[in-house]
Amino acid sequence: MRDLLSQWKDVTRSERAAIESENWDALSRQHDAKRHLQASIEAHLENHGPIDSADPLNAAWQDIIEAEKGNAALLGAKLDGIRAELDGMNRSSLQLGRIRHAYTNESQNYWASYS
Repeated sequence: MRDLLSQWKDVTRSERAAIESENWDALSRQHDAKRHLQASIEAHLENHGPIDSADPLNAAWQDIIEAEKGNAALLGAKLDGIRAELDGMNRSSLQLGRIRHAYTNESQNYWASYS
């Protein structure tokens, strides 16, 4: 079990690096790795029972939980930033569309008046 938790912690660190660098493909790969590890951890817990609170592995679990919470918070902040950026781009796109529409209509009317 110690090895599985160590692997999970390593993947969680890699996951944080992917979030920090906004490497969403790498983040997806880390999630795939976690799905495989989760199956192994669940099988181990089914065979050996839950980890007792006095077990030294409980501290490793707590470290992992804190790291996961940190990753979730960081990902939430990154996604909020991306959403704000997309909103800004959408507003710019609408404004450019209005400008293009204004010039297109004016130029068509302008040339139409001389024909």
